[in-house]
Amino acid sequence: MKLITDKGHCWITFDNGYTLSIFNGYGSYSDNHFNNRYIIYPSNDREIDKYVTQKVESSNCEIAIINSDGDLITNDILQCDDSVKGYVDINELVEIINKVNNLKGNDSNES
Repeated sequence: MKLITDKGHCWITFDNGYTLSIFNGYGSYSDNHFNNRYIIYPSNDREIDKYVTQKVESSNCEIAIINSDGDLITNDILQCDDSVKGYVDINELVEIINKVNNLKGNDSNES
């Protein structure tokens, strides 16, 4: 299993080949949807840089499930209406992590 993070966005790639994208930064379907203070702008101005942070907090997040071919299969696995699912609270996130971890191989219909 592998964990990759980047300013409010992380990806967990499981041994079964599936990846779970978890995003709570600016533009995500989360509490931080319109909070652009988390955007990192390269700058030589220390006054601007004091507002820059890589820590992003929220009570919910946006998730996507990706198979090993790179296809978004969130709606197939979670029976939702989109390729991402927004405003997922921490309890549901734990359930989704377990669900994706327990998927078999690369067949999105097996669990």
